Amino acid sequence: MQPAEDRHSCKLPKAERLCSQLQIAKLIAKKQCFVCYPFKCYYDWDYQTQLPHQFVVSVPKRNFRHAVDRNHIKRLFREAYRKHKHLLPPSSESGLHFHLFFFFNGKEKPVYQQIETKTIEILERINKLANKI
Repeated sequence: MQPAEDRHSCKLPKAERLCSQLQIAKLIAKKQCFVCYPFKCYYDWDYQTQLPHQFVVSVPKRNFRHAVDRNHIKRLFREAYRKHKHLLPPSSESGLHFHLFFFFNGKEKPVYQQIETKTIEILERINKLANKI
């Protein structure tokens, strides 16, 4: 039987989702971001050891008129994030807690492999940022 820590590491609980409109507005207002096409990533951090890293994904209606397409892209990104979130520094060890806002800028519907490679690039870049802090 696996330890409890290993069994839950590949899950994506509600605590890891950024739901607060106020927090999202603060992320955009700070303008700390980078582009890894087709994603634009806004980020912020603070020192809270109890919370895991939190994120939100947005796909604009302007580029994808059908909600089914927008939801599909968000679902693909959440799956890629869930599989590769181990690339981020653990918030419990470092005390560094990230708020992340991923904005999809692409015009065409991506396949999972494209989103997965870009997600890995983004998470590695955030890890480098965390090492500089």
